[in-house]
Amino acid sequence: METIHHDQVHTGRVRLHVARAGAAGGRLLMFLHGFPESWMSWRKYLDGFGGDFLAVAPDLRGFNDSDRPVAVADYEIGHVVDDIRALVAHYGAQRVTLVGHDWGGIAAWHFAARHAELLERLIILNAPHPNIFQRALLSDPAQRAASQYMTRLRDSGCEARLQGVGIETFWMSLFGEHFQRGRISQADKESAIAAWSQPGALTAMLNWYRASPIVVPPDGSNPVVDINEGNHPLKVSAPTLVIWGMQDNLLLPCLLDGLQTFVPQLTVKRLDAAGHGLIHEEPDQITALIRAWMGKS
Repeated sequence: METIHHDQVHTGRVRLHVARAGAAGGRLLMFLHGFPESWMSWRKYLDGFGGDFLAVAPDLRGFNDSDRPVAVADYEIGHVVDDIRALVAHYGAQRVTLVGHDWGGIAAWHFAARHAELLERLIILNAPHPNIFQRALLSDPAQRAASQYMTRLRDSGCEARLQGVGIETFWMSLFGEHFQRGRISQADKESAIAAWSQPGALTAMLNWYRASPIVVPPDGSNPVVDINEGNHPLKVSAPTLVIWGMQDNLLLPCLLDGLQTFVPQLTVKRLDAAGHGLIHEEPDQITALIRAWMGKS
């Protein structure tokens, strides 16, 4: 197993905690976690790729041991893209391969569209392309119903409700199955609960949803929202691998439809038995798929 080191990187706006494995100067492979996770979700991947790459996994702004800006606007995706760009520069890389899950994948989609010159390859795990996600929320009743949780997380009373339920109960509702199956350790569970219990931590994580421009119409509605998609297409020119857990009940397989329009160099791998937590469920299979696709099988 690769030794994991820990860095504190000042981007100019925020301080980010980054876990790192591998030698300086290696090809940069950056893992971006989702909500409400942290670098710890990528521990096995840092171990698995640190021998061949400089593998890094930041706590994104607002999460775990990174800074938690106060304003909702501080979590607009452009700021996150700037954070990623600052990390690439910090590690002295000319280009980076990004691996993103959930919100980390959303950030990776935006980075890929805005900074093609810095991107070597893109790997997405159950994170919808933003244009396709918005289209599905407006046109697909099943995806619209599945995404109502976003409205609940955006509500100003969400923190109080979660604290009323209890932080550990909330954590177990999201990760209990993975924990019981041994996919997440007791130490990582305790670390996550401690992080979420810090003042302002829940608000910082929830602000990712509050800052997002994604429109989630009410369930059962017949929306006629014009999102002017044609003026804001997120085109990705880099070779892109999308790995999708087909049992995801939050982000449905319909979100793969039409992806080639935005991503010409696209490879899609479907994991029929995996769900939204595929990075915990199938780390060995995902590692093998990434290695084969990158030519390091």
